[in-house]
Amino acid sequence: MGTVTLQSSLTDPSARLVVPWDKTFLEFVEEYFPDPEKLNSMSHLTVDMGTGETVDFGEAWLEPVGDRHLTMQLMPAGVDPLTAAIIVVASVALSVAATFLLQPKAPSQFGEDAAQSVYSVTAQANRAKLGGVIPEQFGTWERTPEYASQSYRLFDGNQEIRYFLLCLGAGDHDNIDIRIGDTPVSDLPAGIVESAVYKPADHTSELGVIDADFGIHENVVTSGEVDQLELETERAFTDTVNGTISGTTITFNELWAESNAAAGDTIEILSPFTATKIIASVTSGGMSVTTAFSSSATDEDIEFVIRRTSGLGRGPFVANRAGTETQKIELDVEWPGGLFKQKDNGNFADLTVELTATVQEIDDAGDDVGSPTTHVFEETGSSNDPIRRSYVITKPAGRYKVSLSRTDDQEVKARDSDRTIWTGLKAYLTYDTEAAVYGNVTLVALKITGAQEISSSSRSRIFVKSTRTITDLDGDPVTGGNLADVMKYIYCTQVGRPESEIEVYDAESNPAAYKLFQTAQASRSGFNGLFDTVGTVWTALEAVAALGRARPYPKAMTLSLVVDEAKDRRANVTPLNVIRGTMKAQYNWIEPSGYDGVVIEYNDATTFERKTVSWPLSEDNLENPKQQPVIGLTDDDEALSMAKYIWRQITLQNLELSWAMELAGRNFKPFDRLGLVWPDFNWADAAQVMAVSGSALTLNKVAPAGALYVQLTGTDGLCSAVLTATGDGSKTITLGAAPPFTIEVDGSKVRTACVFGLASDFPVKDVKVQRIRASKNRTTIEAVNYTEALFTDLV
Repeated sequence: MGTVTLQSSLTDPSARLVVPWDKTFLEFVEEYFPDPEKLNSMSHLTVDMGTGETVDFGEAWLEPVGDRHLTMQLMPAGVDPLTAAIIVVASVALSVAATFLLQPKAPSQFGEDAAQSVYSVTAQANRAKLGGVIPEQFGTWERTPEYASQSYRLFDGNQEIRYFLLCLGAGDHDNIDIRIGDTPVSDLPAGIVESAVYKPADHTSELGVIDADFGIHENVVTSGEVDQLELETERAFTDTVNGTISGTTITFNELWAESNAAAGDTIEILSPFTATKIIASVTSGGMSVTTAFSSSATDEDIEFVIRRTSGLGRGPFVANRAGTETQKIELDVEWPGGLFKQKDNGNFADLTVELTATVQEIDDAGDDVGSPTTHVFEETGSSNDPIRRSYVITKPAGRYKVSLSRTDDQEVKARDSDRTIWTGLKAYLTYDTEAAVYGNVTLVALKITGAQEISSSSRSRIFVKSTRTITDLDGDPVTGGNLADVMKYIYCTQVGRPESEIEVYDAESNPAAYKLFQTAQASRSGFNGLFDTVGTVWTALEAVAALGRARPYPKAMTLSLVVDEAKDRRANVTPLNVIRGTMKAQYNWIEPSGYDGVVIEYNDATTFERKTVSWPLSEDNLENPKQQPVIGLTDDDEALSMAKYIWRQITLQNLELSWAMELAGRNFKPFDRLGLVWPDFNWADAAQVMAVSGSALTLNKVAPAGALYVQLTGTDGLCSAVLTATGDGSKTITLGAAPPFTIEVDGSKVRTACVFGLASDFPVKDVKVQRIRASKNRTTIEAVNYTEALFTDLV
């Protein structure tokens, strides 16, 4: 069932009657206005709350209300609803009363294209971000930084060593804390992780500086084609297994080392008869051959030799891309089961494997240059402990491709171990020292020794917490994210504007907007977050200022800001300074299906995980809350204050107004508190002062008799404090004291305006400026009703 709301006052939004109704709107009108003359004597306007559209008299009145929610606005006789532009709409979410806070892009999930969103708090792995924007962090933040160069690993003394060079973001970073997965590095045994921080002044944006200091090569490329490639030799595998030979099939009655045979290998039967065949396939229960045996055997010991002669080498694979040079190539090889020959008594004896790498120089087109070279490496073992080795090949500067083969020739048995895996091919690229590389960023170099003991997933989840150092309003370096300092950095460093354009001090060196804001924010948590996408500087300034309920504001040739807080009335808006016919008023209510609360999404100050806080109810009890993600917010109390602040905007700032003025409107700023004087709405009255004699003012309009409150407007457009006066029912009023400034009456300047009303009822409507739009000689102001309850118990 729908509803019809009767709104009977222009100035009191609570003066309304809500009636459940599902019949036609005409039947509603006939029931509540049985005397048509009474309705016709009143101006009225009906609006569909769901669409904001006017319900005009006609066929729409004959339709059932159904599930719609209609509002009929009744106005005093003589006030035309179109002239007064009184419009009732459904929800403040569509109005200027809605929060001005940014709606930041939701964090991207790991696995998405990272080119535009690398610092998402949900991104749980370090990764490269080629061509992406450099992180701009402020305050304290923790994340999985991007690779400044490709990470790599090598083996030394059977230990796996991994090197990482991570980019924390632009500028200087301090107070560095590192964890791998969920484990702080400080909790690991000494020697496992070594790290060093390099600020812009340390690495000077040149390749080789960090290498010389820390020992990490800063430009290593690892082939993606070489990983878990098994290397096998021309070899003979001998075994004796009980089984049956029949036709093309050999069936074993017991387990056998099937991994030592493959299709294409040659099998020689030595007993109970002799034969040589090519293996067609291998199973856990035996094998098949390509042609039938001429003899057979049933449940006998079969002695055989398997010889492997093909598919043994791997490669060639290109080590470095076109346009690069390397002088150092590195091959990573592993023996996961160790190396040994097992004697009949069970003891282990030496087993030696020989590897031959073939290296061929190529040009950028991939064509061979000169002749290949071979490089032989041997590894001997007599243990089942895994063996890991990195073999270095040094070459003249160039581009190369590499193949690797086992070239030892030996007979192994099932109990021996020689499984050889080629797990890595790396090229250490020659440094280009002619151009700047890193730029204005802080880098962290890490060396993890014994990395095989750390899970592979954790090795790619290196978290770094750091605090950005920037210069404050006075040019001194500070750590932390005071909102004023962050805004100054964005404006002056990002845009390159001179610091003199920031309104820090006025002409008399008194603290001005930014300095006052900096002082007010000193006890708050500040901005703790980062920007990860390309956007406008103005958008970034708005996002930072929003945490302090403020906005950046251009003021002549300077950048100022305004704060939404309790304020004194700055000026009065009256029919005397508003362009005729431009005043519009609009009441907003939350429709039945509208918001029932606010949920703020922010980050935990310790874990930096996403968390929420709600108002006025717990999140579990809200059915349709306004979800507000906030960037840079990490304080629980400030998050709760923001929820209250936004909810009060939705529920308390339900009157919107707009009007047009001439150039005088440009004296106002967002969040200014103005007095709205509008006789048609019974909001006080205003007149011009035509003459002055001492404390007696002669107006161009009759003032009420009795005790009055008045406010005068000076030549600067600002209003005086509320003054007392006495009226005698004529156009003359007498102030209780001398005028606070010179009254202009001779016409050479704009005449002084006087706002007046009985002291017992001085109903000036206070409003708060939201937006100012200027065009040529016209200025349009948008405002909402002012209420100090908006700021109660906020931090």
